[in-house]
Amino acid sequence: MFDLPQPRLWVEEHQVMAHQCASGCVQTGQFPAGVDAPVQYGPRIQAQSVLLNVDYRVPFAKVKQFWTDLTGYAYNPATLISTQPTLQAQLMPVEATARQFIFEHGSIYESPTKDGGRIVRAYPQVNIASDAFKRVRAMLIEFGATPAVRSKVNALPCQHLSKLDLIKQRRERF
Repeated sequence: MFDLPQPRLWVEEHQVMAHQCASGCVQTGQFPAGVDAPVQYGPRIQAQSVLLNVDYRVPFAKVKQFWTDLTGYAYNPATLISTQPTLQAQLMPVEATARQFIFEHGSIYESPTKDGGRIVRAYPQVNIASDAFKRVRAMLIEFGATPAVRSKVNALPCQHLSKLDLIKQRRERF
């Protein structure tokens, strides 16, 4: 029998640590790229949610219900609303490049066939510029296929502080 595995949410915790070196400088770790809030949805759930809403035209309420039914956790549609402009901003250069190509080269070209005839075809850029859903889907696949974000501590080079700055740092800790 073929069946789907039981879906579950994958939760990753990221902690940032600070350490004071022998010279008194405080080295502070950084959150991985894309981690902007204490609690947030990852790129895969964001990509799938936008795919459902934009490509398959599922309303916000149904997307929320889908994630609730699938994982047992309520999904906030505000995340969907905030994710869409991010993806749109990433797609805008692709669209601009395609439109510039069409402006310079036209929308069709002739291509020889195997039997010696000629066929008129549209440039691929025409499809890119005219079919928004294909572009969104491709971007969502790329956006959602990113590897899971891993936590790392990136130590910054020690910048020796003045004694006054060190005293201020020590006071702030207490």
